[in-house]
Amino acid sequence: LKDQNLDIEIEPIGGMLNDVYLINTGKTKVLAKRFKDWSGFKWFPLTLWSFGARSFAVSGQARLAKEYAINEFLRNEGFNVPKILQVSNPERLVFMEFIEGQSLSEFVKIYSTTNDETTATDILLTIRRVGEILAKVHGHNVALGDTKPDNVLIQSDSTIYLIDFE
Repeated sequence: LKDQNLDIEIEPIGGMLNDVYLINTGKTKVLAKRFKDWSGFKWFPLTLWSFGARSFAVSGQARLAKEYAINEFLRNEGFNVPKILQVSNPERLVFMEFIEGQSLSEFVKIYSTTNDETTATDILLTIRRVGEILAKVHGHNVALGDTKPDNVLIQSDSTIYLIDFE
């Protein structure tokens, strides 16, 4: 890399509760996520809301540890999850493979507007497969805290990925 000029783009891509960035080198895309501490006053309502939730953590380091542990456990059990590339505990940072694909939310929106029977049937089959995958995850005694449709990605070859495990 010494003699190469890399054009690296860093783009914030969301994260209300964490800072999330897409790092694009042109050849490789990596997701960087910094876990914020939620112990400050502004997170007090969220802390109250989550009181009693199964092992919910407000510390950035604790959430990073959970993200890493659940991701690696699911990967070892054969689930499609992003590959963890690097973790920095002191900085509360994780770098992981960026997964290209459409979110399950996008599939649901297409389903709600399509008049094409084949498209509708394909989407319903995909939703069923997602449900089966989530059931298998729960069958491994893993409780996913944020199972919203945006945390399920479907690649163009129909491979289903689960993301965001804090």
